[in-house]
Amino acid sequence: SSGPELCPPGTFSNSTLQTRGSDCIGCPAGQYCAGAGLTAPTGPCRAGVVCAGSAPLDIVSQGAASCPVGSYCPEGTATPIACDAGFYCPVANLSSPFAQCSAGYICVQGASSPQPGDGVSGYPCLRGHYCPAGANAMVPCPAGTFSAAPGLELVEACEPCGPGSFCATAGLTAPTGLCQGGYVCGSAGSTNAAPANSSCEVGYYCPSGTLLPYPCGRGFYQDEAVQASCKECAAGYVCDNSTGPVSSLAGRECPAGHYCPAGTRFATEFPCPTGTFNNATAGATVAACLACLPGQACTSIGLSAPNGDCAAGFYCPGGAAVVNPTDGVTGARCPQGHYCPSGSAVPSSCPTGTFAFTTGSTSASDCLPCQPGRYCAPDVGVQICDAGHVCLYGSTSARPNATV
Repeated sequence: SSGPELCPPGTFSNSTLQTRGSDCIGCPAGQYCAGAGLTAPTGPCRAGVVCAGSAPLDIVSQGAASCPVGSYCPEGTATPIACDAGFYCPVANLSSPFAQCSAGYICVQGASSPQPGDGVSGYPCLRGHYCPAGANAMVPCPAGTFSAAPGLELVEACEPCGPGSFCATAGLTAPTGLCQGGYVCGSAGSTNAAPANSSCEVGYYCPSGTLLPYPCGRGFYQDEAVQASCKECAAGYVCDNSTGPVSSLAGRECPAGHYCPAGTRFATEFPCPTGTFNNATAGATVAACLACLPGQACTSIGLSAPNGDCAAGFYCPGGAAVVNPTDGVTGARCPQGHYCPSGSAVPSSCPTGTFAFTTGSTSASDCLPCQPGRYCAPDVGVQICDAGHVCLYGSTSARPNATV
């Protein structure tokens, strides 16, 4: 050789006694070797470009490549760096990430848009979460809240669980469910199906999801706390809530003169019918109403005792609804041969030898002596005397002592 040959641009040699061009070393990745005959790399490639190796210059298309979109390349880059999580790199030749990704989005790595949607470099914040600007992971909406919409930016955008419902865990897309029956969930943001200090009181019921306790309606009561429904009023009792919710049956027995089947709403709802009375409390059925006493009448509904005597001229064997019954069952007009003073349970027979010739007699004085030729006896009434016998005035037998 006429003299030593120089290592070409893009290479260098830091050794002596090299005999071949192949002994020249390619410039290391991330550095460039400008000019010939170098004993060391010129220096690191400039920021924003990629020097893969043997680069003669750190200029694009002259030994260096552009830093691609979605990446950044600090000084001395041999391999592009994917844009950091939470950031995006929208253009080529960046030396560092461009900016934080938009709120409401997640930038995983290598994002080229502030609002990625490809599912690889990033995606919109999912329902049940929120994503502040620059987020690289979703943050779940806290317990007591939820989010049915995607793309939330701040925790304040998480919706509080509405009254009547609860959100037990973080990251919910809908409320966990309605609050438990027997409890009141009147406030937003509840995390418990049975919130503390919100149990339903006696006298009230709280169905699932209720915002307020409801008083038991007429005919119902509740003597236990933490209940979702009321109990039907027991037979023999009255559950009238006109003065407040009914929380106990004590002192609410059905009043005298009435009966109270299950579910009775007020004291006078079921009065004993006419012809009956009830002098006891806690009657459960109409059978508690007794037939009016013999000789008396029960002319009104709801009586606790008979309210009158059977009228004179009538008799009342029992169950009379009027003072002068004529039905033949609860009473009738006093028959011939009898008299019926006021309060009669049965007709009284006229004294022997007398007879009441009309109905409706009221006293013994209405019974007249039997006429001559006839005799009068309680068991037969007025009869003709037997032949051969004389029946004088007031005779009591078909064969008196007098004969002819």
